[in-house]
Amino acid sequence: VRLLISCSIITLNLFSSSSFSQSLLLNGNFEEENICTEYKVNCAPEAWLTNDDGYHNYPKDPAWAYEGYHCMSLEAGHGKKSYKRTFIRSQLLCGLQKQNKYRLEFYVRSPYPILDSIGVLFSAEDFLFDRRPLQVVQPSFYLKESNTQLKKDIDWQRVSFDYTARGDESFITIGNFSKGDIRGYSDRSIDPHFLVFIDAVSLVPLDPKEGLCSDWQSTMA
Repeated sequence: VRLLISCSIITLNLFSSSSFSQSLLLNGNFEEENICTEYKVNCAPEAWLTNDDGYHNYPKDPAWAYEGYHCMSLEAGHGKKSYKRTFIRSQLLCGLQKQNKYRLEFYVRSPYPILDSIGVLFSAEDFLFDRRPLQVVQPSFYLKESNTQLKKDIDWQRVSFDYTARGDESFITIGNFSKGDIRGYSDRSIDPHFLVFIDAVSLVPLDPKEGLCSDWQSTMA
């Protein structure tokens, strides 16, 4: 798997302690930018990685974003390349506690009717290093199973899902986990990239008594 080129490490002063109590995901709005050392440009959101070119998967335009200047795009399929998919992932600030419930929310949009194929995977290991064929990977849930009725609409839609933890989850990955491929157009005048845009991601414990883990600062190193 091709990872992003080396980028700067997240520093503590970018995130306030109050934000930790709100979400177990850092930089869920994708506004904090990494500086890629090879090109000396802002290339990707801090705390997030992709298996493709982060520079092209990271628009900087408020017209594209749900809020702010940034969102992330992922490729659910390609009109001319079989099983061409990109995934975005982040390490959780703290591992999830067994049998505790968490609410995952984010905003999603796509000009194509493909959102039902998008899934979310909570895993103990980094999915970007997973060598299994995609056809055998079962996500934690598909967007069609969320608390939101997805519409065939190019506007932003809020997705909400309550997740019961196994207790070994340390990473979250978002992408197309469908077993079949998305077949596209053959006309070269039409963009063959089937893109899905993601923004404003949060993961919040539903138990108000659940606090931060003792080693949360190590996640930021």
